Amino acid sequence: MLNIAVLGASISGLAIALRLQSSGHQVSVWDGRRSFSASNAGWLFNHSSLAHLRELGIDLADMTHRITSAEQIAHHSKNAAAHFESISTHGIRQQVLHDRLLFKLGTKNIHLGAQFDEFQPQQGYIVKSARFLDGREVFADFFIGADGVDSKVRSVQIPGPQLRPLNIMEIRGTTTVPELPRELVKSFKLYENNRLGMNVYLIPTAENDISWGLQIDLNRHPLKEFHSNGKLNEISASLSEFPKLVRRCIPASSLANGQIRASKDQEFPDRFHRGNVVLIGDAAHPLTSFLGQSIDSSLEDTQVLGDMIDDLSRGNIADLETCLTDFIRQRRPILRARQRFIRNQESALKGHLAVKNQNSVVTL
Repeated sequence: MLNIAVLGASISGLAIALRLQSSGHQVSVWDGRRSFSASNAGWLFNHSSLAHLRELGIDLADMTHRITSAEQIAHHSKNAAAHFESISTHGIRQQVLHDRLLFKLGTKNIHLGAQFDEFQPQQGYIVKSARFLDGREVFADFFIGADGVDSKVRSVQIPGPQLRPLNIMEIRGTTTVPELPRELVKSFKLYENNRLGMNVYLIPTAENDISWGLQIDLNRHPLKEFHSNGKLNEISASLSEFPKLVRRCIPASSLANGQIRASKDQEFPDRFHRGNVVLIGDAAHPLTSFLGQSIDSSLEDTQVLGDMIDDLSRGNIADLETCLTDFIRQRRPILRARQRFIRNQESALKGHLAVKNQNSVVTL
């Protein structure tokens, strides 16, 4: 069995740690944060992600909202069109999933306040240890970088194409209501308005919770002073251009508490690994967070990599290099298809084209 250090307690980092720990590997998780702040974001995620988590001993059946239909309402130039799909997916709060993973993994092998600095030796293909800014050091056979979009592990060990800012800002939050509106029971809504340069999505994530997101074209809505009253009033006024359901689900009080995330992506590198260091999740393939695309991709990474590491341990794969090369070979086509869809969504937001196939949001 291997001694494995996971650098980053993201969803992908916690999930891969739990997956490899369940196979008998010695796993430790290292993260630069001193505590985990609450997140208001919500996601759609698919059945395969739910099944994978169940295999890890995490049953989320009572913590998600089953979704069986989707509605996309697009306003492009002077035209408006509605598109309906029958789907099968789930809405979930990000915080719920993160907390369940932490609880299942346990805190014994999670080390907080450990900001990654460098690998040792700095020269060479195989590294022996990871050092942190506070002086701590972990020795391992294998290192997994799961430290998010702005990955330090990637920049140090596996540099590739530069991150590309998309000039799109996402504001995310959750509104608790006495009762879900009838229109959102087992259904999510996506409203596109490229005239305004704004998309709005509504995801029921629990019996009384609606997670929402605003995707905003920064070329038309600079948000440097988002939390100023003037900017909040401007965004609230823009929401008046959307159906009444949007304004009911995103009151001014919820908007003021929204969390802001700048959208970035990256051209796919030739590989996700170098020597005995591999990247997963957003560290490997930064994807714009669109309705859970990045979380499904991250959980798929953990499932595929976990199975391959098990095969390596059993002698079914010749060596680590072959294992990690096969990992990216399997993942690249799926991830590139998702990236194409998300970039089309970006173009639609900026008024360049209309996205026609909403079903690909949850089935790619």
